[in-house]
Amino acid sequence: MKVDVLLFAPDILPQHCCVQRLDATSDQTEGSSKMRTMLRPLHTAHVTHNGVPLDEEIELCPGDLVGLGQHYLFMFKDPTASGAFQTPSWMATLCPPATTSPCKLCGTSVRRRRTQKMAARWRDLEGRVLSLSYQVQHEDQVLEKILSMVDPGGEEPKLTPAFLLCLCIQHSATNFELVHLRKLLLSIANQIQLT
Repeated sequence: MKVDVLLFAPDILPQHCCVQRLDATSDQTEGSSKMRTMLRPLHTAHVTHNGVPLDEEIELCPGDLVGLGQHYLFMFKDPTASGAFQTPSWMATLCPPATTSPCKLCGTSVRRRRTQKMAARWRDLEGRVLSLSYQVQHEDQVLEKILSMVDPGGEEPKLTPAFLLCLCIQHSATNFELVHLRKLLLSIANQIQLT
């Protein structure tokens, strides 16, 4: 079955990428076969997989983020998978390691896979990981320094402080306790209202 989805943007090609369902090898012990969903860019089109530029075919997992050009971002969900396997891999760090337990953010019951993927990381154009590291006791000073960069009338890039705040949130979410992440989010919201 062939389905075309029309998207309109200056950097979207008429045939930008191909998403295909393949029947993987059957599991003889369970008597079932697994379907794989593959993503392949076409004609040197700009396609990203979890923020990383894609130049060859890859298998999609539920929760993967697929970027098309600079204007479209989609999250893949497998309609044939059970609800437990719909949890995005990048949310794995927010959930405790038990097989079934509540998510730390929303409280819903989440079953995690046995193989855990690394959380998605920001990368620059050369593929280097962009990150911001600090100790939890220095979080207030880091936040203060970033927010002091905000100057609506200045000539500095306007999104730099916002991007650094995103890196702070990512670092806090992956390295500190949930209480510290909540405190950071409240501090950011309060400071933005005052700015």
